[in-house]
Amino acid sequence: MPIKSTTFQISGPAWFASEHYDVYVKVPPGATRAQVNVMIQNLIAERFQLNLHHVSKDFPAFDLIVGKNGLKFHESVETPLAGKEGFPRLTPGQPGLTTNFENGHARLTARRQPISALISTLKTYAGRPIRDKTMLTAKYDFHLHFDPRNPTAASEPDSAPAISVAIEQQLGLKFEAKKLPFDVLIIDRVEKTPYGELIARGGPARFANRTGPEPREQV
Repeated sequence: MPIKSTTFQISGPAWFASEHYDVYVKVPPGATRAQVNVMIQNLIAERFQLNLHHVSKDFPAFDLIVGKNGLKFHESVETPLAGKEGFPRLTPGQPGLTTNFENGHARLTARRQPISALISTLKTYAGRPIRDKTMLTAKYDFHLHFDPRNPTAASEPDSAPAISVAIEQQLGLKFEAKKLPFDVLIIDRVEKTPYGELIARGGPARFANRTGPEPREQV
């Protein structure tokens, strides 16, 4: 089963978060994303002598719920979402979600997007994982203006609202603080330098320990 975890769900040696590697591998034609994920996971486990186990731990999180006054945005309709001054614009007729940033202000425009797309954006700035408890299953159009630096604290007079305030005032949604269980990967053993050459299904695999800046382009 492929492992899908965010940073707080992984416990390992200190260098694990600071070392970066480029992985080049060929996969068989027609392989699905799920199959490729399993191949890479097995490849990394063997090359880095990775051993781990799973535990369940509670972490501070948010439940995203509909506020007591109801939603302040609507399901997508055939009529395009009207442009709003200061907010980014989407390609006419096309679904999407985009955000502009300027001087501590984030302005988000979404067209025909599920709540999961909003949560993917919010969790970047909320400081905690977010669980969807809205029971909203359609696709929606909305704008959101918030301070990406300020998840819950009171905003300064000239700043955008904190994200927790913004979603309640502008969207009719609300964060409820919770402690929720998450699957955590405990790394028992991992080598810093990959060893040997492993011929992966479909072709050879190469690992390069990268200490310089991120490459500008990957081919």
